[in-house]
Amino acid sequence: GQVHMQREEWSEAADFLRKALDKGDLDDKQGSAQVLLGIALYNSGELVAARASFERARGWDKNRAEADRWIEHISKELGQA
Repeated sequence: GQVHMQREEWSEAADFLRKALDKGDLDDKQGSAQVLLGIALYNSGELVAARASFERARGWDKNRAEADRWIEHISKELGQA
């Protein structure tokens, strides 16, 4: 997923990240994977799905601040701030 993100292949990145999250066993990396998925979805124009991913990322302390910034940004774009 990260390789696709570096290449700005957002849909492919989202697909791989979803598969990794569905597979599980990411331990403490799950929050980071949710952030990356949110970024990929955002760049694919899927703002509502991106916000949902960032909401899930809030469940991990180390990802909460970044997720909150993205949620605020998306809410403003959607006119919900």
